[in-house]
Amino acid sequence: MRKGEILALKWKNIDNKYIHILESKSGNSRKIPNSGQLKELLYNIPKDNEYVFYNHQSKTKYTDIKRQFNTAIKNANIDNFRFHDLRHTAATRMVNNGIDLVVVKEILGHADIKTTMRYAHSLEETKIKAINILNSY
Repeated sequence: MRKGEILALKWKNIDNKYIHILESKSGNSRKIPNSGQLKELLYNIPKDNEYVFYNHQSKTKYTDIKRQFNTAIKNANIDNFRFHDLRHTAATRMVNNGIDLVVVKEILGHADIKTTMRYAHSLEETKIKAINILNSY
């Protein structure tokens, strides 16, 4: 999900199977399958506000988490990493595990598959595996 989609996420848009994005950057809605790990994580978050992530003092949704994210990155000793890099990482991992590019496009909410192709960086091992598949023919 995009950072803005995460920060605007409301409990009513999450069910047992999907996270429903009602309005994405492209203006379209989409649904993202809800993983087991995510379900467990969300289950443990108090549901005392309509937003999943909100400022506990003002009771309003977060508009940005730059400071908190930068602190987490610094504490993890990670250099040169932006929040948006998480989308690139997710796309790359999906593609390198055999997920069809069209499915990745739909999950990421891209209108054009060319955008998804920029996100999906293939690993050298995956390229070697792809060529080795041809040996069976």
